[in-house]
Amino acid sequence: MIQRRDALKSKDEPARPVGTIARNRAVWKQRLVSVSTRMFAGRGFEAVSLREITREAGLSLPVVYWFFADKRSLYEACCLHALKASLQRIAVSAANQGDAREVLLAMTTTLCELHLSGGGTRLLHRLLLDNDSGILAKMVPVLKRSKAFEALRRAVQALSPSAQSELETFALLALVAGFVEHLRLVRLAKIGTAELATPRSIAMFILSMLFRSEDWTETGRGRAG
Repeated sequence: MIQRRDALKSKDEPARPVGTIARNRAVWKQRLVSVSTRMFAGRGFEAVSLREITREAGLSLPVVYWFFADKRSLYEACCLHALKASLQRIAVSAANQGDAREVLLAMTTTLCELHLSGGGTRLLHRLLLDNDSGILAKMVPVLKRSKAFEALRRAVQALSPSAQSELETFALLALVAGFVEHLRLVRLAKIGTAELATPRSIAMFILSMLFRSEDWTETGRGRAG
């Protein structure tokens, strides 16, 4: 007797989406990654289950396995997507700027905005705290090859000529992430509330610590005008 292929499938094998889902795979995948990114960023990899993600996304659990092998594969996809999307926004912010100071202020302001929004960059910060070396190893080349990183590095090099411009650029990225993530403590202590009220003012404060010889107040006024 010839058995149908469907009958040979394991009952544990996830069913592939059919009908509307199959015709709109890109839409469902985008929703899955978007919801997962927000939930992973807020609670971390271990604390979020696939069932919670699919319930929030309005999808069934088997749909996840149409796109990803497991939760970790989904998590990795979210991290890479968040990194690329953030880098693209940061690169766009550098367009049509003037000198290195204006480029640095524009890009750092955008980076602060991204962190404050609690989206993809917060997920990347959590990934660093979790020290997931496997995913981080895949992300570093993407970061270093990006237009955003190179534009940021050139601006840093212009203001602080040295052979360590790449290291200083990484330091700037880390400082922004750490400072914004701990900004709640600063506000609870009621320190610098007025000076740190906007993403731009936060960016100016951070840059003034790194590049003390530059007048970031004037740069900020020029950009605002």
